[in-house]
Amino acid sequence: MTNLSANGFHLSGESLPSRAGIRFQPSSIYFMHIPKTAGCSLCTALRLVYRRRDVITLKSPQALQQVSLADLQRYRCYLCHFGAGLYELLKRPLLPCITVVRHPVERAISFIYFLQQQVKKSPEHFSPEYLSRWAPFHEADLRTLLSTDVVNEGTANGQIRALGNIRDFRPFLSDGVLGSHGLLLKGPIENETEKQAMPEMAVNAYHQLENMAVVGITERFAETLVLISDLLGMPLHSHLANVGPQKQHIEIYGYQIKTPPDLIEQVKALTVYDHELYAHACDLFDQQWSRYLAKPRRTYSIEPRLRRTFIEPLRRGWCRASQKWPGLQTNRTVQQAKIRFRRFL
Repeated sequence: MTNLSANGFHLSGESLPSRAGIRFQPSSIYFMHIPKTAGCSLCTALRLVYRRRDVITLKSPQALQQVSLADLQRYRCYLCHFGAGLYELLKRPLLPCITVVRHPVERAISFIYFLQQQVKKSPEHFSPEYLSRWAPFHEADLRTLLSTDVVNEGTANGQIRALGNIRDFRPFLSDGVLGSHGLLLKGPIENETEKQAMPEMAVNAYHQLENMAVVGITERFAETLVLISDLLGMPLHSHLANVGPQKQHIEIYGYQIKTPPDLIEQVKALTVYDHELYAHACDLFDQQWSRYLAKPRRTYSIEPRLRRTFIEPLRRGWCRASQKWPGLQTNRTVQQAKIRFRRFL
């Protein structure tokens, strides 16, 4: 239920604004993050909107195990993998949900390279059996990787499975029957949905998209940010772009340009359902964009603008100062001031 102040301003809540209005805080939001779809860039934008204590990021088994179901309820901004199963645990039907979908070929190839790095860098996230299957391919090229079952199984229609996976993650929370005994969820998570046939998961994924407050498209990231800004009443940060930490510039269709045609065809064969989902997501995006151009919500949230004007510059200034004068990190007076400042973060 939305709270109102005496002067009629929206203070907080989960209902979406249907007309122009001023809120002190933006609406709560759940970002159902499909890996390798511009999630890092969007998470950066959303973290600038909410106070740190209001944001939770759940992208790893360890993160799941560190939060209880009761604690999970208190956040206002959720940046999460694990599909619809985790969202449904919240039992907050009015909580607006957003996602971003990427061209299937681009996303699949990016995910293959990402997975190749993850099994080496973070083996604790994966089961021993899965790691042993990957062991011969740690340095393999794309052509070799696409000839292996372990890669094909993990890549096939990954966006359908990410959105259509209705798995119960309750046991893996800190107060769950497994998490409370130190048992971690082991990947690959998406491969553990064998009881759900692909058509069933596709129906689930389509249903998720139809109910999203915003369906973003990686290849139209700038417009996606505009729609989310309009939804939350947050200021647009012109310096934000969909550029990952290993990239120097934006490459919308970079993998399709650089990859041999025969390998592209192999990836297309692995992502038939994802291509249909992507086409539907693009249709939904076009509808949302047309509605925005015709009649934007014109929601205005005060707190994110205060953060952008005052708090974020102070935070950046502190980071620069502590790098220049490392002694600030141990100065008692400075640390006490920093603790008081954190109350506003």
